[in-house]
Amino acid sequence: MRKRRLLSVLVAVMLVLPVSLVLTSTALAMERWVMASSGEGTFGYATATGMARMVDKYAKGVKLTVLPGYSTTATHTVYDKGEANCAYINLLSMKDAWKDMGAFAKNPLKTRVYHSLYFLSSAHTAVTTKKRTDINKLHDLIGKKFYPFYTGSGSHLLARLVLGKEGLNIWDKITERQMGPKEITDAVRTGVVDAVWLYIISGTRLTSTWQDLELRTDLRVVDPSEEEKAVISKIPGIVAPFKVDAKVFSKPIGVDPIWCMALLFGNNFGPREKAEEVYRIIKAWDEHRAELLAMNKGFAEFAERGVELTAAAIDALPEVPVHPGAARYLKEKGLWKETWKVGAVLAR
Repeated sequence: MRKRRLLSVLVAVMLVLPVSLVLTSTALAMERWVMASSGEGTFGYATATGMARMVDKYAKGVKLTVLPGYSTTATHTVYDKGEANCAYINLLSMKDAWKDMGAFAKNPLKTRVYHSLYFLSSAHTAVTTKKRTDINKLHDLIGKKFYPFYTGSGSHLLARLVLGKEGLNIWDKITERQMGPKEITDAVRTGVVDAVWLYIISGTRLTSTWQDLELRTDLRVVDPSEEEKAVISKIPGIVAPFKVDAKVFSKPIGVDPIWCMALLFGNNFGPREKAEEVYRIIKAWDEHRAELLAMNKGFAEFAERGVELTAAAIDALPEVPVHPGAARYLKEKGLWKETWKVGAVLAR
């Protein structure tokens, strides 16, 4: 009797064992990746959490976790150190990372991310209060206290490019002020700063920081003069003039449309990430843009244009290679150009 029971147990174990081995094998095959993103409460973080959910839902075999708290410059370093598989970056920080400029001049990166997917533009303009009659063009910021967003952010890099030596060459004549997002409205209202560098996501919406500012303050756009616009329009590659409907604000802002300077942002992978996984992730993001838009209206531009934004970013900075997973997807969509370069993936 005991022998029969023992035999039954052994048979049951043998039947279950192959199934358990398959489940174990599947669990082991799951890739657990980290996306370095901006701080909690920012638009970058909000988009990261939504995109991570799309990966978990549709890109089988990859689990994506968001690591918040970094600027779009610092995320390059986080990737370089091997602490992330994906970095939320902007084209200006991408240029600096690959050309050993700016924050990377003294400490060049050893491992850099490739062009992978860009999903939104951030259109920028300087604003001041309506009562300030002494700030009517960007050159009027000379001698004034100016908040160009936080140091290391894409907005800050763009401000330095537009107002610096490659642009209007007035950066050194402006007094820069730094502060936390929650301090901005009171700083403008009390005159701690004379003007701020405001951004509009995808040309359609203000983040909560700027919504608070414009609801509690009567603002006016600092519209560049025609001469300033001519100079800004010639800054190569990265900055493109971008006109935004003034209806994005709840009150009159002094001009319509608003002449802005746009910057592309995206999530980029590097040589440590296999092409197949990156392909599946980008495909999931692009094919389920409607779900992303339902989560956040800031995805409006991506919902409309898809990976065309990525193609535009590559065109703006063609010397940076494209991740092979992204290249495969762009070829399928008929957007690939033979002049673009494909990056190498490290052997495992």
